[in-house]
Amino acid sequence: MMKVVLCSVHKENPLEYFCLQCENKALCSECVIRQPDHQSHIDQVQLIPKAYPVVKSRIEQLQSELGSRIQKMRQTEQEIEHHRGEVNGIVHNAKSQMQSAFRELRQRIDKREAELLQMVDQASSKQLQTIDSDYRVHHDKRKKIEEMGNLLSGYIAQHDEVQTLDAYTNVKNAIKDVLKSQAITSNHDFQLDSATTQNFGSTIGSLSSQISEMPGLIPSSASAQQQESYKKFAGTIYGGASKH
Repeated sequence: MMKVVLCSVHKENPLEYFCLQCENKALCSECVIRQPDHQSHIDQVQLIPKAYPVVKSRIEQLQSELGSRIQKMRQTEQEIEHHRGEVNGIVHNAKSQMQSAFRELRQRIDKREAELLQMVDQASSKQLQTIDSDYRVHHDKRKKIEEMGNLLSGYIAQHDEVQTLDAYTNVKNAIKDVLKSQAITSNHDFQLDSATTQNFGSTIGSLSSQISEMPGLIPSSASAQQQESYKKFAGTIYGGASKH
């Protein structure tokens, strides 16, 4: 037997109807008569026991669509995590190479080592901030959609028809607002920027190459071009140090 709920506008009338066209809250008989909005589609105003299966079917379709979207968002989160690992790996390897070289040159170029490590940290910080931001956006939206879907499922499980119908409109509109976001509805859901990662790796590699050309690391058999490269870099080291 359907639970009796009184109309919030016409206090003595029970809620008996639901408009499948407007998909707003349940109506009492006086609401149907007095609200002109329903007159053009009065055939869509159904008794709640008749409207409930229709809306329930719509809810099930919506939940199916949400399931597909949630799965895609989970995959995107995994890709972001993998992307994070690549960046952290580049940073780790670069720092290891730098530290190995600086152990031999610590007394002369200690200050320059700190400057180069700071450059790596700044580059990695910017890259990881972008990754963290993308992850939070997808994670938060996915959690919101899951919570909304669980809310509808809970009402259905409780067989609370009026509460389900009332919640359906609010939840559906809230989900639409979430899915309107460009980050979710784009035709190209989050694309990993491999070019940016490669450029980041190149920057780190360039710093490592500079270290390998520092005084004491260049072989005596180095070519004239390598010697010239060393001289330019040495000028950068000692020229920069003299300014501080």
